[in-house]
Amino acid sequence: MAICREVHLVRKCAAFMSTALLLSGTLLDICIEIWNVIGHLFLVSNDCVLLNVRKIKEQFKIISLVLCVHA
Repeated sequence: MAICREVHLVRKCAAFMSTALLLSGTLLDICIEIWNVIGHLFLVSNDCVLLNVRKIKEQFKIISLVLCVHA
């Protein structure tokens, strides 16, 4: 399924952004903005996409919270 493959790429992108956040907390605002755009792009009426986007958003929120606590 093409959309599922695209979601897999979004997961890789989210993982990359998470690594960037860990390396430099100053990227937090930029990454959140990028993430908001990516999230809107993939919020379509497809169960596979919606499920995967929710999972990625949850992981991103956890990472963001951890960074805020350690900042």
